Formats: sequence, C-alpha cells, structure tokens
Amino acid sequence: MSRPLVAFLCAFTVVGCGGADVLPEPEPIPLAIAAAAGDGQSAYTGQAVAVAPAVRVTKSGYPVQGVRVVFAVGAGGGAGGGQAVTGADGIASIHRWELGPGAGVNELVATIVGGNEASVTLRATAIVPIAERMLPVIDPAGLAGGTVGVVSPRAFVAEATTFDGYPVAGVPVAWEGDAGGAVITAESMTDRDGYARATHVRFGTLPGLHRVTARTSQGGVSPTEVGWDVRVVPGPASQVRILAGAGQVLKPRGFLQTAFLLEFRDNFGNLLAGTQVLDAQVIEGGGFLRPENRYEVVDGRASVCCWFMGPSPGRNVVRVSLGSVLIDLEATAI
Repeated sequence: MSRPLVAFLCAFTVVGCGGADVLPEPEPIPLAIAAAAGDGQSAYTGQAVAVAPAVRVTKSGYPVQGVRVVFAVGAGGGAGGGQAVTGADGIASIHRWELGPGAGVNELVATIVGGNEASVTLRATAIVPIAERMLPVIDPAGLAGGTVGVVSPRAFVAEATTFDGYPVAGVPVAWEGDAGGAVITAESMTDRDGYARATHVRFGTLPGLHRVTARTSQGGVSPTEVGWDVRVVPGPASQVRILAGAGQVLKPRGFLQTAFLLEFRDNFGNLLAGTQVLDAQVIEGGGFLRPENRYEVVDGRASVCCWFMGPSPGRNVVRVSLGSVLIDLEATAI
C-alpha cells in the first residue's frame, strides 16, 4: 500500500470515529402568502367589492392545506375582517370586504397565524358615487288615487342613483304640488338608500288629476325632476239639497206625480263621483215605496220616485240617507 493512501485512510478514520464534527440541521422552508383574488378592485364607498378577497399559502411553490389566515381591515376604515383556513389548493378567503366611507385606497391585510407570520396586503379603491339619475319609486298599492282634502294613504318616493343604479345619499330634493292645492311635508335630502320621501301629502279641494313633483337642483342629474299623476276624487257626502219635487199635494193612496231630485256634495262643495246606493224609508203617513226602497246616486244626483201616499189625509214623510247625511222628503195627502 502506498504511503499517501495510508495517510488518507488514517485521516478518515480519525474524523469518522472521533465524532468531533456534526453536520448542521437544514433551515426550515418558510411559508409564503400571496394574493389569489380580489386585489386591485374598485367599488363605491360603503359598498362591498364584487370579488371576495382570497390569498394562497405555499411552501416551495406548493399549496399548503390547514393554515389559518387572519384578515384585518387596514387603511380606509372599511369592514370585513375575519379568519379562514386554507384548503387543499392553499387558498383562504373571506366572503365580504366592504370599503370605507371616504374616497381613496382601502387595504386588507392577510397574515399567516404562527410560523413566520408572513402577510400580504390587498388593495381596493373606494369611489364616491355621484347622482346621475332621479327615478320615481312606484307603489302599486297606491296608484288608485286620492280624495280631496285628505292625506294620501301612500308616501311618494324619489330615488337618486348613479347610471348603474347605485343609490346616492345627500342629494337635495324639493317637492311641489300643482294648482290642485296639495300640501306636502317631505324629506329634502336622499338617505343612504338614495330615497327622499314625501310622507305627508294632503290633496287640494278640487277633484281631478293632481300632480306631485320631486325636483333636484344638483348638477349632472338627468332628468332633474320626476312626478306622479294622481286621480283625486270628491270626498264623502256631507250636504244634500232638493232640486225638484218638494211641496206636492196628493189624494190619500195617491202616487207621487213628480220624483224628488236630490243633489249630494262633499264638504268642499264638489258633486259626488261614481255610483252609490241610497237608503229610503217611509217614516210617517203609512205609504210605501217601489222598487223596494233602493235608489242610486249617480255622480251626485239621485231620483226618488214610486212613492204612494198613505190611506189617510195628512203629512207623509220619506227619510233618505247616504252615509251620515239625512234628509226628510215631505208630501201632503188631502
């Protein structure tokens, strides 16, 4: 054996057997985290972004399952933090990220819990919505109309939105009634849902087509006003008068020669509209009515006929009523 080889073997034997040198443990491979979805979006202030924020956790480029990630809202003051655990694809996500109330950059920081606590920041831009449209909100239950001098049973609602339909708060709205004399109590600014409401609309005293209008002075809105046409009808009967038939004199058991013509008006002097049923009853004299005490008021006018006097001379009376309005019709048998 040659001298150099012997020396090498001796050196190897000394190192291996003596145990003086130990190989170092390898450094652990750190977890990495990166944005997987939802970064770089934009949305209106106070609105959630369209794509849910998601991150991917990897080790040496491969996805890692079962890692807990904390999402915390950073700059912008929005809402939507929380925790999630990565799946088999290494992805963790939260369902909602709502941007803050002011314009500008919003941040959401996702941090791995434990380990090297690596983090990544997702960013989105909050845009202040600008009103571009004003629309009437139609209540199908209230389209039938209203009654003179009476508060509307429904609220009239105007909505301010962007062109893509996002509601805009703080838009000034002025409410007006037409010549019908409507009195309106209403909100002068749209709320966070973009609505301005006229909650107290008292119609004027004239029946017909009334118009309620909402108008804004804010620039850039088209159209600048919206309106509702409401068919306003007379109120209930509050007064009645005899137009014809009074003062008739007949023989006992005689037949009324001229029908009583009655006129019914509401509290504001408007003739009633439509058709209503009168109640008529003989209350004195012992006569009777045909046909079966049923008479109709058509557009404020009614005819009471077919009245037979009682068998004895004297005063005969028929009492007619429509709602709370009463009138006694008199004829004399001699």
